[in-house]
Amino acid sequence: MDGFDSGYMLDDERNRLGQDQARLADQELIRDLRDLLGAKLVAYIASVKETRTVGQWAEGKRTPSAQVMQRLRTAHDVAAVIGTKDSRAVVQPGSKA
Repeated sequence: MDGFDSGYMLDDERNRLGQDQARLADQELIRDLRDLLGAKLVAYIASVKETRTVGQWAEGKRTPSAQVMQRLRTAHDVAAVIGTKDSRAVVQPGSKA
């Protein structure tokens, strides 16, 4: 599994209009989540085996499926809530709180 969902296609309208802004928002979220949790945990949440896939999403070289983005958005929301209650170090695995 490389993180590519061949059954997922962007709708024609989104492709025609080239709405990079929506993709940029996803990329920014993935970069932030990767900074918060690390690429390995983000890959686990997204059900992909390689952290390289997370990097490709963050760089805009690939696009995760809508289902994966929903999971990543949920994880980001949870990490953000934890980050508001505790220090950022509590959210990050392997760091000393």
